[in-house]
Amino acid sequence: MSYQDLIENYLEYIEHEQMFSIHTVNAYRRDLKKFTAFLDKCHISALEDVDYGDLLAFLRDMKETGYASITITRTINAARSLFRFLINEGIMEEHVILDLPIPKSGTSIPDVLSRSEVQQLLEAADPNTELGLRNLVFMNLMYESGLRVSEVCDLQMEDIEGDFIRVNGKGDKQRLVPNG
Repeated sequence: MSYQDLIENYLEYIEHEQMFSIHTVNAYRRDLKKFTAFLDKCHISALEDVDYGDLLAFLRDMKETGYASITITRTINAARSLFRFLINEGIMEEHVILDLPIPKSGTSIPDVLSRSEVQQLLEAADPNTELGLRNLVFMNLMYESGLRVSEVCDLQMEDIEGDFIRVNGKGDKQRLVPNG
């Protein structure tokens, strides 16, 4: 079985059995595509043939290409997770990638909007149109409740329970947030 087939099996597994979000699955797909592009460049045709030196060369290549340390870390984690899956499925024996030290990724503080930027967004929505009114409600909901865009987009009318909203967050975890 080609490593492309193995990767597709893995991605199906994390999506359907592990219940990873489609965004996470797509991020892993992109990361594993970087990894396999490197393997192709090195003429490595089987995942079992990847050795420790190849992994170090991959890390070096990503750094030299200018990837941020957080991207490198995520890509290595995606590859490690793939190999762990293959080992658990009995497709391969232990692999050196599990011994590969993960580079430290600097934690970054998310960018937040200033009050004036939030005000500009709220003023941009035209409450006299259906779309504008919907956007205004969505933006207020995100601002007041701290919901993610994806969480607001996934809301259904039945999720509203009086003064609270039932939200399906990351990892399909449910929580109740106040409805302002």
